[in-house]
Amino acid sequence: MKSGAVGWNSLVRDTDYLTILNHQFKVSGVVEHGQGARIYMSMDDLSKVTGGVGVIKAGVFFVKLQDPDQVKAVISEIDLLLPGYTVRDMVALASLMNR
Repeated sequence: MKSGAVGWNSLVRDTDYLTILNHQFKVSGVVEHGQGARIYMSMDDLSKVTGGVGVIKAGVFFVKLQDPDQVKAVISEIDLLLPGYTVRDMVALASLMNR
């Protein structure tokens, strides 16, 4: 994530607060353009905002790794744990969104 004023035409900074669906959130960082989703939040906060406490209402999950060299190994592990689901790295996902 980048610090400072980027995104939304430089209107949002990483020290601002935003109200989304009647819930106030502190902006803790701004994601670079082309990185997929525009809002990242914890599953607990997502459940509260969508009214599904204890129920996951998301179609995409982002997993952040400390070591980018582990992306392929982690994708393989997730594929084994969740057969039938499509798992992509951010480069592949971003290329699909930019078509």
